[in-house]
Amino acid sequence: MVSTAPPGYQTPPWPSLYFVNLFSTTRGIYIYHTSAIWRFTLYWTLIFFGACHFAVAFYALFTHYSVALFTDHRKGSHGVHKHVHQSHAQQQKQKQKKKKLDKWDLTPLIPATIILVWGIGQAFLAGSLVGGLLGAVYEIGGFRMSTWIPVIWAGVSTLVVVLRSFSIQGGL
Repeated sequence: MVSTAPPGYQTPPWPSLYFVNLFSTTRGIYIYHTSAIWRFTLYWTLIFFGACHFAVAFYALFTHYSVALFTDHRKGSHGVHKHVHQSHAQQQKQKQKKKKLDKWDLTPLIPATIILVWGIGQAFLAGSLVGGLLGAVYEIGGFRMSTWIPVIWAGVSTLVVVLRSFSIQGGL
């Protein structure tokens, strides 16, 4: 029972989401081909993972800078008088040391690394696997897929990643 796409079928453009109305006679928008199912699922997974990892990256950046501000503030009250009594040569040495790479100079790489490596890498893997499996199952079964199914599966994949980020061993 393998059904093919209707005659004259063209894959709808991404995202092609439609409003589901139970009382309407209009039909939904469907995908029939594995490549289109894979593409739709991959795009939605990239968006969901990207948003999730973007939030995590900037939360990490915020906590990193807030710790830096808090510790610099506490050290600043003790170091003010020392700086006044230093000679000009000592002050120049300190300026040259500060010109070297500081640990805070690499801080903007935190969100970039999280988003690029983990966000896009995981999204591409998850979106490809889920999209490929969904496409194969739907095409072999001869089913048509609503354009909402890839959105739902991308959300499920994102929730799996979020849930796996927590340790559940304390609850046992």
